[in-house]
Parts: sequence; structure tokens; C-alpha cells
Amino acid sequence: MCKKNDYSTSNIEKEQIILKCFITKEDIKKLRNSSNHDSAIEIFNLANKMNEENDTYVDSKYVQVSNVLKVLGIKEKDIFRNAAIERKILFEKENQKRDVPTVRSETSQS
Repeated sequence: MCKKNDYSTSNIEKEQIILKCFITKEDIKKLRNSSNHDSAIEIFNLANKMNEENDTYVDSKYVQVSNVLKVLGIKEKDIFRNAAIERKILFEKENQKRDVPTVRSETSQS
């Protein structure tokens, strides 16, 4: 039986990930909306190689988020913009829920 891909990371969650200086392979999977561990390892290793080229030492469990974004071809500003749009949509939905008028029954009006 094939397991359904249940990775669906919101832009707000992605924004929280890139605000960290260093991220894990699990964070990389979330950034890509993927459950593929092998591709996360590959991206992690490429980003880690960039660390070595810049003479930056990082713990073996972590890699610099800026290098991961370079490998993935993602721009920070795009994630921030999309997160802001998502927040606006969520805020508008929440306000619409509050603005819905309630219907009072005739018995409660007396």
C-alpha cells in the first residue's frame, strides 16, 4: 500500500523555518513539501559542501538555511511575501466569521 504524502507546509511555517540560522533534514523536507528523505539528504549534503567551501563549521545535524535556499533556488523574499499573503487571508477569514450576523428567534426577542 502506498503511503499518501501528508507533507503540506504552510508559507507561515516555511517562514518560521528560514528564520532559523541552521536547519535539519526534517526542515528541508518541510520547505520542499516532500516526505522524500533521500532528496533531503542530497540537498543537505550539497548545502553542507557550500559550508565547507566557505570555511564555515556547522554541527553535523545542521546546515545553514541560506545555503539550502541557494540549492533549492528559493528566495527568502518570496517566502516572506507568501507568508504575509497567507496571514492576510487567514485574518480576513477570521473576520468574516465574526461579521456573520446571528439570527435570533422570535421567542428570544421578547
